[in-house]
Amino acid sequence: MSARVGQTSGTNEEETTPLTIGEDDGMTRADDESYVERLPKWFSPKRLLCLFCLVAIALYVDRGVVSSAAVSGQPPGGNDDQAASSSNANAKGYGLQGEFNVDYAEYGVLQSVFVIGLLVGAPVFSELSRSVNAFTLIAIGLGACAVGDLGCALSPNFRFLLLMRIIIGVGEASFVALAAPFIDDHAPKGMKTRWLSYLYLCVPFGVALGIVYGGIVGTYLGWRFAFFGNALLLVPLFAFCATSEPIDLRKMKRSETEQQQQQQHNKNVVEVFVYDSLKLLKIPTFLLTLSGFSWYSLVLGVFSAWGPKAGFALFKYELGTRSNADAALGMVTVFCGVFGTLLGGIGVDYFAQKRKERLQNHSRGRHQRGGRRLRSLSSSSMDAAVSDNLYFSAVCSFFAFIFVGISFSSTNFYVFLFFLAVGESFAFMLQAPINAVVLWSVPTGSRPLACALCTVAVHVFGDVPSPPLFGYFLVKSNENWRLVMKGFTLCFAVAGVVFFVAGMISSVNDRNSIRNRGEDNNESDSNSIEEGEEEEEAEENDV
Repeated sequence: MSARVGQTSGTNEEETTPLTIGEDDGMTRADDESYVERLPKWFSPKRLLCLFCLVAIALYVDRGVVSSAAVSGQPPGGNDDQAASSSNANAKGYGLQGEFNVDYAEYGVLQSVFVIGLLVGAPVFSELSRSVNAFTLIAIGLGACAVGDLGCALSPNFRFLLLMRIIIGVGEASFVALAAPFIDDHAPKGMKTRWLSYLYLCVPFGVALGIVYGGIVGTYLGWRFAFFGNALLLVPLFAFCATSEPIDLRKMKRSETEQQQQQQHNKNVVEVFVYDSLKLLKIPTFLLTLSGFSWYSLVLGVFSAWGPKAGFALFKYELGTRSNADAALGMVTVFCGVFGTLLGGIGVDYFAQKRKERLQNHSRGRHQRGGRRLRSLSSSSMDAAVSDNLYFSAVCSFFAFIFVGISFSSTNFYVFLFFLAVGESFAFMLQAPINAVVLWSVPTGSRPLACALCTVAVHVFGDVPSPPLFGYFLVKSNENWRLVMKGFTLCFAVAGVVFFVAGMISSVNDRNSIRNRGEDNNESDSNSIEEGEEEEEAEENDV
């Protein structure tokens, strides 16, 4: 049973390798066996992964539907080929923008307003996960998303539509905060980062699917039907999560000591959240990871908001129309997002496996006592896995900086696309490793809160402020697209430096833990030798 769910519970040599994630969470074999007994009959790790991948796709299809509504709509007074082909369409507008008299600036607010709900909901759901079943919270979030999409389809005005988008953000927050800890709990040893990559590659795939689906439905049936269809897509997922026997996250309840400390220092839920958050932010590796991830998200926010427009501004003669720019650069981003995210997860696990094999080969040449000592000294802590992922992410960040910078220096369109694709692939390769670091650099019971804080950080300091900042610098530079885009790619290099420093700190922590374990083993061996000598002297005296 325990092997089925891939839990780290044993004591043999295989389970003390660098790939053993969770060995520092205080879980015992009895704890694991008790946890396995509580799992529902439908459960298996692969079924859970498939379920969460379907949920991720459904949630991000919604994002694509919102983006497609801008393509299949036109504000009053707009001027495009579709509007010009129909009588009075240019004056009245059409689609969502025409119906609610929404200009492009207001539509930009519609695309980003969900962040308000996400930022509010993520900390709330993470804190609730300590007292309420986490799987049940995900079901509640899916229900909120379904209600929000239905509300979007039935919106009587633009303000109501904005409110529904905020509700969708709140619902999505439950999945954002809790899905990754579930995957980390149940992924097989040696494949944890890879399984996280499977989850995160669903993001660009879902967005791309939503854009295609929303564009087709919006063109032939209207934008309301696109939102209504997405609500129907969420209903069976909500029904399954709400009615099936829920799954627990391991070690989520507070210890009696923690409860007593919080009773002494905190009075309400808000203060408890602040108290827990400050504890996590005191962990140097976690804090630096959030900082580096925010710098990284600054660039992704610019690519998402301005990438196609920048490509059209630089290569309008090759692209012809703005729709061609959206299609070309959108396809490149989606392909690189899926390919890079998957490759990053596989790559990290591959290098970790090679490290494990080197340690095992090194230990085989030792005599029995030395071998025991080496196994103890090389027994990986979480710090080893964290440092490996951070170094990998640093390398990917530097390569992303180099190749994306070259792409925006190129004057040939095809050379531009090639280097942009390579650079974006490297950028997406660090998605799974960094999200794994967010989980592994904090205590097990704090993982949902860590995911919530990460979500808040990357939005507040990353992809939310970067689009308007880009616009500001673009105006100041007299619309020098190449200069401003290359300037923002410097954020990749900054992120790489931050990840490298965090990796060094984690490596130092790992060496210190190894040294401490080695001293304990030496003391234990010394005591054993002394006891053996005393026994030999006693036997001689008896003779």
